[in-house]
Amino acid sequence: MQKSLISGAAPLDKETAMTTSSKKPMKWLIDQDAKSLNARVTRLQYMARQFGSQDRFILFHGGMLVTQLFEESRSNFVNGQLISCVLMCQCFIEESLKVILSNGGSRYDVTDKWLARATFYNIIEKAQKAGLLTQREANDLHWLRQARVQYVHPKLPSTGKSLAARVGKENKMPWELYEKDAKRALRITFKLISKEPFIWKK
Repeated sequence: MQKSLISGAAPLDKETAMTTSSKKPMKWLIDQDAKSLNARVTRLQYMARQFGSQDRFILFHGGMLVTQLFEESRSNFVNGQLISCVLMCQCFIEESLKVILSNGGSRYDVTDKWLARATFYNIIEKAQKAGLLTQREANDLHWLRQARVQYVHPKLPSTGKSLAARVGKENKMPWELYEKDAKRALRITFKLISKEPFIWKK
């Protein structure tokens, strides 16, 4: 069985997944926990350096859903689910901005009807115009938007804009690009939640 090059864990085989006994799945999980431990520790240390001290209270706009998106982005990264990490970061920021803009209402020239139809591009542009984002932050979010599209709507190889083309251009293995994108997505996310109005600080 080939080991995952990112997480250090082996793919879940059909026999283990379909068994009614708990013994084989338990053994598989224990084995994979051990094999992927060093890789997970390394990613956890990286994330801790970026996020900083946990000795603080953070309350997100958007309630339970937004909080879950944030927690899943971090969990995905630690466990080597790097594409999922990029997607969760994008979802977290988009939903946070939607709620902030909605709460601002007419002050930001926003209606619920507009928000229901707005794309992430529209939301970024509106947030920047409203003074919620700097130009650099808006640029970072446009990168995140495009990173998400790259994975959710991949280009055909014939376009020259596929992941394979990027692998050749950057001279990296695919999983190295996944990790590079996930790290940047996390840095963007952590930077935004270090300031108001993205969080309420206690």
